[in-house]
Amino acid sequence: MSDFISRTKQRLSKLNEIYQPIPLPGFEDVNNIRECSERLKAIEPVVPIGGRVLDIGTNLGFFPFSLASKAEMCTGIEMVAETTSISTDIAEHFGIKNVKFINAAVTPELINAQGPVDVTLFTAIIHHIARAQGEAFVDSLLHAIRANTKHLFVEWARDPGEPQGVTYDVEAQLVGNGFWKNTESTYVAHTGFERPFQHWIACHRKGLDERGAAEIAHSLVAQELPGCPAVLEHSGDRGQIVFEHIQGTPMNLANATSETWKSLATTITDLNGRGIIHGDVRAWNIISGDVPWLVDFGLSISETHPPTAYQQETYMGLDPKDYDWFALAAMRYWADMDSEQPKDPQGWCSQELRQEDPASVAQLERERWA
Repeated sequence: MSDFISRTKQRLSKLNEIYQPIPLPGFEDVNNIRECSERLKAIEPVVPIGGRVLDIGTNLGFFPFSLASKAEMCTGIEMVAETTSISTDIAEHFGIKNVKFINAAVTPELINAQGPVDVTLFTAIIHHIARAQGEAFVDSLLHAIRANTKHLFVEWARDPGEPQGVTYDVEAQLVGNGFWKNTESTYVAHTGFERPFQHWIACHRKGLDERGAAEIAHSLVAQELPGCPAVLEHSGDRGQIVFEHIQGTPMNLANATSETWKSLATTITDLNGRGIIHGDVRAWNIISGDVPWLVDFGLSISETHPPTAYQQETYMGLDPKDYDWFALAAMRYWADMDSEQPKDPQGWCSQELRQEDPASVAQLERERWA
């Protein structure tokens, strides 16, 4: 191991957290908390040979270093000074001259100063910025990005410690500015501003594979279902489904009526009849509108696509055909309670309903709406 690698690892050990891997020789054993290969697989094909990349919140420069062999210039913006210094030293040590790192907080002025780029990466920090500086500031960042980039990959998380309204308003800003929203809240790929702006895109990194996405898209395209967004297109090579954007706000269980539950039950029945299990029925995946719209098919199950480990744990070993009905029962259970609505009604209610037979709960719910 070279002296440089040893010294750099010592510096890395003093950082509070290392989010991303360093894709260069000698750093393979550095522990990091975020797996990035799937993101890179989605991003790399969009970067043109000789293109320009801007990575906002670059951390230690995983994406600039990974894309440097293809791009003309990769610029990373990082507000932690020591992290920026380490990345800059690594680039100099390996002689990578077409990456640069800027130590600064991101602003519209800084984005504009970088000039036109082919791809902008804005991963895992947008929710922090919204919380710290407000949604109007995020909107100004998105306007600056839109004015300077052809393609955007953006990722954010629902913070369980924050009101859901923060994240949902940010999502509305994304859609309003013409970006496609990932209904799993993992990442968004916007591949050209000439596209209509009112589209949501589901990149099924966690739930569906390519075959599963194609199966579900085919089933939904065959006949539009009331309460489900229309499928505008799907891409077999990346397992993506582009859905119609549904205008509205996430469902508030306190406002649900018997007609709300009946409409959701009808949607679930229609989906199940097509061999589709939604697999993630909960309040934040239901958009209130003229009817309750069931969105976010990122964990959906088709006849040949098995449930994930997450679903098996959440649904306590239930047969997948019972998932949606148990979830509906769980939401109704919570809606009848008088205390404050939790962040994840389905998960919370699952704990309460463990005292009963989950399969029986699901069957009774199915029969109730038959």
